[in-house]
Amino acid sequence: MSFVSKIFAKQLSPTKTVVIAASIVILCLLLQAVLLAAPIAWVQIVLIVISLGAAGVAILANTRQSRDLLRIDRGLRLIAGTADPQTSNAEPLDSLRQVSDQLKQKFEDAEAEIQRAKECDPLTGLGDRRWFQMRANQELERAARAKKTICLVIVKIADIRNINENYGYDAGDAALLSLADTLRDFVRSYDLVGRLAGDEFGVLLLRAPREIAEGIVSRLREAVNNCPLALLGDTSVDASFTLIESQPDETFFDAMHARAHTERRTGTPSKP
Repeated sequence: MSFVSKIFAKQLSPTKTVVIAASIVILCLLLQAVLLAAPIAWVQIVLIVISLGAAGVAILANTRQSRDLLRIDRGLRLIAGTADPQTSNAEPLDSLRQVSDQLKQKFEDAEAEIQRAKECDPLTGLGDRRWFQMRANQELERAARAKKTICLVIVKIADIRNINENYGYDAGDAALLSLADTLRDFVRSYDLVGRLAGDEFGVLLLRAPREIAEGIVSRLREAVNNCPLALLGDTSVDASFTLIESQPDETFFDAMHARAHTERRTGTPSKP
């Protein structure tokens, strides 16, 4: 293998390649001047200067890159506990910690956003049925341990299919959004509101016995009736409200939800 082949076989770095090329150019120019016994022309001088400048720039860039890599390596070894803090530069460590904290925060924010999107109804922005069911089970268990009751309100839009057919799907979405906004605005901050089905919403009134819950439902019904929508011909959303109180030992939302539907259909309080 020739000398040139050996050089390229080593896969030299760009810096070494520039230095070797500049050295070869300078050597050839000097040999030409010596062998031919002729003075060095100004063109040769320019080439020598350019070669030296290129070599110098390459060496400087390589030195700066090596210094940066050394700082990063020191910081990583210090974080891993394999370096002496007294002999390590604190500046790269602080920078790495800052970057690490920023990346960690972004990751946590993205993870929380993904989790929220999984539990959120995309149209109304309320919690979906799975989220509401999970939270309701938790609150029912808490109420049962404290020997207290909580109230569930089932709000259902009357004949959403008729709205979609007569006024269009935009009107149906507007009715759902209007009802969701009203429920969100008129319940207390610690109550739970979610979309349980296409035309059905649930409101879990915490720390509210039936007497208080009945007053909240009355205000909700009045607010919905006083909110006409242009897409519905300036009429308000027609919705039914079914209020049911939990039993002392009731800890599952599905059972309470089923009792609420039974009461809504029959118009009489259901038995546990």
